[in-house]
Formats: sequence, structure tokens, C-alpha cells
Amino acid sequence: VVDLLFTSDGAENVAAAPAGTTGTVALAPTTANATNGALALTVPAGAAATFSAPSLVNNKSTTVGTLGAVTVNDGRVVSRNGWDLSANVANFVNSTDATSTISKIQLGLAPSVTVAGTSATGVTAAAAQVAGSASYPAAFASGAAANTVGDSVLNAGLTFVAPQEKAAGTYTSTLTLTVVSK
Repeated sequence: VVDLLFTSDGAENVAAAPAGTTGTVALAPTTANATNGALALTVPAGAAATFSAPSLVNNKSTTVGTLGAVTVNDGRVVSRNGWDLSANVANFVNSTDATSTISKIQLGLAPSVTVAGTSATGVTAAAAQVAGSASYPAAFASGAAANTVGDSVLNAGLTFVAPQEKAAGTYTSTLTLTVVSK
């Protein structure tokens, strides 16, 4: 126990505790060296983007949707290298006529970082790809070195614009995400 006394000018005086009222205990915890975990990408099993019903915009069939949440987990607590996530898209194929395809450049992709569930810092979404002039593979997001340990939950807005000469129907494709260390 330490009694604090203050002088009239506000200075602090520390009075010694009475004899027999204090004691000391030595502290010497042992620590272990941290080890790097893995850099991993989690996409839910059976993941499928959701799209709204198509509408005509400038007489072109246009539909919008969302990719759905994916997570980059960076467990590299020692090296903290950072990472880059890229997206690649296959050309779209008509589900009833495999000879009818639509180029992947027709898929617009607007990546975003989802605050809920994201514990990492230093994560930024890449610039959007514009439907009709998209270029794949494309950057999706990146994690800055020294900051990205933990989970980064990502999503993307999607816009698909079909050329006017293409037959109506369902066109299928796949989007492949790849995370690499910096």
C-alpha cells in the first residue's frame, strides 16, 4: 500500500508504506516462439452466385447479382508477407446449346471487403471490372504485408450483359479465385 500526498503546489509526494504491509513476488514467465500458420482461401461448398431476373437495358439483357462471401485466412503470424487474390472467369456457355457462348468480358465484377467477420487489417478490394470490357484474370483484393493476419471476408457485385445477338437462356460459367503470397 502506498499513500499519495500532494503538496499545495500540486506536486506528488509518495509516503512509504508502514513496515510489514508490503512484499514482492518474482515473476518469470517463459515464452515460446510463434510459428507461421497457413495462407488459405475458403469458398463454401457448392457455392453459386445469385443473379436477379434479367431486364433490358439499352436493349441488352442485363442481370445483376452477388458472388457470395469467400474468406482469405492468413495465419502467417511471423512472416506477415501479405497476399494477392485474383479472379478468372471462363466463357459462358448456353445450357441448352453448347455451341452458343458469351465471352467472359461481359461479366462485370466489383469486389468488396465485408466488415462483418473480417479481423485482418490492410485489406483492399481491387478496382471493378466493367461488364462488356472486363479483362480476366483480374485482381480481386490484396492484403498489405505486416497487416493481414486473420480472416478477410470478401464479396463482389456482379453485372452480366449479354450481346443483343445472343439467344435468350441460361448461360453458365465458373469463376476461379486464387490467393498467392506476396
